[in-house]
Amino acid sequence: MGVKIREKIKGSGEWWVFVYYAGKYTSRKIGDKKAAIQVAKRLQAELPLASFNLSPLPHKTKSDDTSFGSYAMIWVETRARLSLKKSTHHGYRLIIQKHLIPKFGKIPLSALTSMAISAYILSLYETGMKSRTIRNIKNCLSTILQSAVVDDGVLSVNPARGIRVPSPEGEEATRHPNPFTFDERAHFERMTHERSPGLIYPITVIGFRMGLRIGEILALKIGDIDFFNHNIHITRSIGRDRVTTPKSRASVRIVRMSPEAEQVVHQQIVRIKEFRLAKGWGTEMDWLFPTPSGGHYTYSGLIKAWNVVMEASGMLRRTPHDLRHTYATLRLSMGHPLAEVAKEMGHSNAKVTYETYYKWMPSESASDISEIDSKPSRTVPIPSQGKKR
Repeated sequence: MGVKIREKIKGSGEWWVFVYYAGKYTSRKIGDKKAAIQVAKRLQAELPLASFNLSPLPHKTKSDDTSFGSYAMIWVETRARLSLKKSTHHGYRLIIQKHLIPKFGKIPLSALTSMAISAYILSLYETGMKSRTIRNIKNCLSTILQSAVVDDGVLSVNPARGIRVPSPEGEEATRHPNPFTFDERAHFERMTHERSPGLIYPITVIGFRMGLRIGEILALKIGDIDFFNHNIHITRSIGRDRVTTPKSRASVRIVRMSPEAEQVVHQQIVRIKEFRLAKGWGTEMDWLFPTPSGGHYTYSGLIKAWNVVMEASGMLRRTPHDLRHTYATLRLSMGHPLAEVAKEMGHSNAKVTYETYYKWMPSESASDISEIDSKPSRTVPIPSQGKKR
């Protein structure tokens, strides 16, 4: 067993922790030398306990002796790495290094106050940063401090808890949905069928008619398809080139297949069977969209083929995520129930769906306003809405 630190590139200022334990070797980039030393000390103390299946002893370090920067780097490379999805962990590490350490890195944990954090949040607006980005920074900071309270006991309260991140009136979204119309959808499907019948075409049809995220489509397996009940079970996704869980608990769901989507899925399964037989892999089937080597596609592996068809279509540039936007806008424009669309899209609640797609919903002012000028035809008096006085 051994824990060492060093700069991989001498003079770079980027320090790494190297661990050799139980016949396994790993390394992690930590940051500056001070943070690397603290991570190494903690690992050196806790690794032997693993062989006895014991929990580490409570830390005797007081919050007065722990800087935010040191604690944040230890947290992101230990507890966060184990408990967060890879994409979230990666995003939090960037936030810590780019935003939080430059601002709070040298400040003791016990010296952080709600007023200081609130002032920092408001100062970020002056840089032109969007509220969504600021909210991510605040959530990362709050998660770190909550761990200091609950997991390590070096703080008694979380000073970031309850601090609001305002959304300025009139703030534009980072990227507006850019859905296809019905005519554009038909044209693009014809193009994908001609140019990429075994990959982009079935993905396009599923995206247009089921509203799945592109990571959910790429992670589909044959066993997820239920032809008897005409639906697909969504239980995984592909993000940052690896298989992971869906975006949220609401994203684990069952989504109905339209007749055309079901037909394309069936054709894709037949195609895969023929593909595997040609490769000499037998009839065992796994991924719905296998690569030539039998693995799964990633977004980076798909986007090249997508761009070729997109350019050939002559249409306004869209991304694969706009398939999902199209599904939502077309269904809502036809008057399908908001709650039903939200559930099948895997949104946590209908408010998310409404706020994203409300302008594509049927107008709530479709009634004939001139009726207010004429005498009502009803003969029964309108009941009073209040108490009689």
